[in-house]
Amino acid sequence: SVPPVIAGVLDQDVTALTSMFFPQLYRHSQSNKEFNSFKLFTCILNSIYVSAVLFFFIYLSYFFGDSVVQSGRTLDWLDFATLLFATTIVSCNLKLLLDLDRIHLATGLSITLSILAYFVFIAIISSTSSSGREASLFGVWQRVIKDGYSWLLGIVSVFASLFPQFLFNRVQRMWFPENYQIIQA
Repeated sequence: SVPPVIAGVLDQDVTALTSMFFPQLYRHSQSNKEFNSFKLFTCILNSIYVSAVLFFFIYLSYFFGDSVVQSGRTLDWLDFATLLFATTIVSCNLKLLLDLDRIHLATGLSITLSILAYFVFIAIISSTSSSGREASLFGVWQRVIKDGYSWLLGIVSVFASLFPQFLFNRVQRMWFPENYQIIQA
């Protein structure tokens, strides 16, 4: 939850000095064009797409593919859930990175630390044995991280989920730029 807060505080389209030279930049937000129903609907559809790609890439490959690790053990639902959550954390943070106009040191550091915090947390949780329901988590991350197929699947699913957004952002910036994007260039 820290990266969106830091991005919200630090991200700005243009500097304060630039906005003083170009007051017409304020018209866009004053006329309520920045936050409208179309943009909300687009964000919702994009979120559904990203969720579906992450889930079904991993689900279909785990349960219909050959998901056997080197030891001969078949990957189970805990391995599936761990990889799915890891790809979700990475894709959410990278999507935030794609949405930023400027990347500050604090923003980049918070996104990096957010991703690393999950990996450290899951490594600690899965390396400690306990009794009860948590005992089934023992060794999950070690199994997932040792499997090259899981690494490939994680990278490909994150790429497939974020590439359309990346492509859309580049095309929009190149051929249909907003006023502040023209000034930024």
